[in-house]
Amino acid sequence: MASFIPDTSRSEFSIKLSIGGKDRFTVRAEDQHGNTTERSFQIHRKAEVVAQVEKPAPVRTDKPIDKPADKPVEKPVSSSTGVTWVIMIENSDYKNFPALQGPADDVAKMQKAFGKYSIQRTINKRNLTKQQIERFFNIELRDLVRTNKVNTVLVWYAGHGRTVSGRTYWVPTDARKDDIYSFYNYGPLKGLIENYSESVTNTLVVSDAAGADPSFYEMTR
Repeated sequence: MASFIPDTSRSEFSIKLSIGGKDRFTVRAEDQHGNTTERSFQIHRKAEVVAQVEKPAPVRTDKPIDKPADKPVEKPVSSSTGVTWVIMIENSDYKNFPALQGPADDVAKMQKAFGKYSIQRTINKRNLTKQQIERFFNIELRDLVRTNKVNTVLVWYAGHGRTVSGRTYWVPTDARKDDIYSFYNYGPLKGLIENYSESVTNTLVVSDAAGADPSFYEMTR
């Protein structure tokens, strides 16, 4: 599947392909009229460059270090995930569902926890409708990730959730209780983000959703 801008003849998109054990691959394109085009590509592999790791300087042990007895020393968390962005979706002000008070506190706790990690940017989105959620993930975030060559994307959602026919959904602020099509199916979201750009190597989607259905927690845990 490729996302593109309507009313245009050319659009860029990307997809990840496993080439383990392969020496070539073929791209086949077909339009709505059945016209097809195929093109084959040969894979040329080069030897990886071996990086030299410098040994850390020895730590002196002849001088004692004073440490508080009642408080453990916290070590900074190192990150090897490249350019890392956190996307926080906070839905609390609903039209057809009870308002939620918890997301604001949860967001504050998560931001404090993320402070230990090397995160280059945090994007906060509040009270999104179904159309706004789809536009953000299909267009806005995709373009930002490509432009800034982001390597790791973490999406964290707080708000109402629903389970319908074994599938779990996020509930946009304009969703209707009796209309499944007004919910947002976040199941394919991880794969969508992975195909934003070749620079994306790590993705994580966390659904901290509240659902009245007893099976909802078991489905989303």
